[in-house]
Amino acid sequence: MSEVDVNDRVFRFLEGAWNVRRRLEGSYEGEFAGKAYLSPESDDEATYLYTEEGKLTDGEGQGFEAKQSYLYRLVETK
Repeated sequence: MSEVDVNDRVFRFLEGAWNVRRRLEGSYEGEFAGKAYLSPESDDEATYLYTEEGKLTDGEGQGFEAKQSYLYRLVETK
């Protein structure tokens, strides 16, 4: 089984919606809680869109709506 096949199987397993909670430490402290989504990008089965959206609460207790997205592309390496 090639590396791309293994990665594809992992991405397919992770497809869908997930609850996410992350603690931020360092120069910016706080917590993020919300939903994460992983899905194939349109007709390109080798490209996946990962999106998180929810509430970011800073170290002083102020809350903000937050969203970020990443595009992952499966490629074969040699």
